[in-house]
Amino acid sequence: MSDFQCSPTTLNADQFTLLMSKLNEISNDIAVIKTTQLTLQSDLTECKSILEKHSSELLRLDKTLTGHSHSISQHDLDIASCSSRIDRLTDSQNSLKVVVDSASHRLSKVESLQQGILTNNRTTPSLQPSELLDRLRRSHNILIRGVPETGAEEDLSSVSSILDCVLPDANNQCVSVARIGKSSTDRPRILKVSFSNSVIVNKILRNKALIKSVPDYHRIIISDDKTPLQVKELDSLREELRRRRGAGESGIDIKYISGTPTITKTDHTARSRN
Repeated sequence: MSDFQCSPTTLNADQFTLLMSKLNEISNDIAVIKTTQLTLQSDLTECKSILEKHSSELLRLDKTLTGHSHSISQHDLDIASCSSRIDRLTDSQNSLKVVVDSASHRLSKVESLQQGILTNNRTTPSLQPSELLDRLRRSHNILIRGVPETGAEEDLSSVSSILDCVLPDANNQCVSVARIGKSSTDRPRILKVSFSNSVIVNKILRNKALIKSVPDYHRIIISDDKTPLQVKELDSLREELRRRRGAGESGIDIKYISGTPTITKTDHTARSRN
């Protein structure tokens, strides 16, 4: 699915049932882990008991060491085996801790996703076929702002250099480079770069921050090619974000979920920009 296609943001009955099923599975996994821990603790106690038993037997057999050398050797093997089991149990305890931490993290992610869905009350309108087709067509493009305007050959060279910094393989799938918008003496026109597929566009957008590490390109801005309706929706969403922040709500930002910009809770200060 394209990052720019809209998808429903509310749970239907099947999705909610699946979500609860996953929560139950995780809860059952934790219960199994706890039971296993109790079993391992019992095994550890048993091993300690065996060690004490063999130590006692070794003391009693000390006076007849020569005649019972075989038994002592056997006990030594048993002690080594128990020590190995203790080591394995220790490793298992550490592994179980990792599993418990992982399960707790999965629960947190599910709860976070559920909260994000419940707090997102925006309804995505039905899209006209023409809008869907326009979004599909634009999903093969990126827009580059801030490149000085000199000529077509220079534009091709500049785009190639920029792509080398962000995603070198993208040059092989570049289809066309063109300036869009009206000419102006104040600022260069936007460069529209088209590619053979939307996958390479998504990769470029994910890596676009790399361009900021190149001194010559620190003013370059790379973004997706939005339809007018997408621009309007994003502007409305930003206005809603400003209003909610102005009302004192904190810890919220705009993020793209399944290609749809959404106001959601965030635990970091970095803002998503596309």
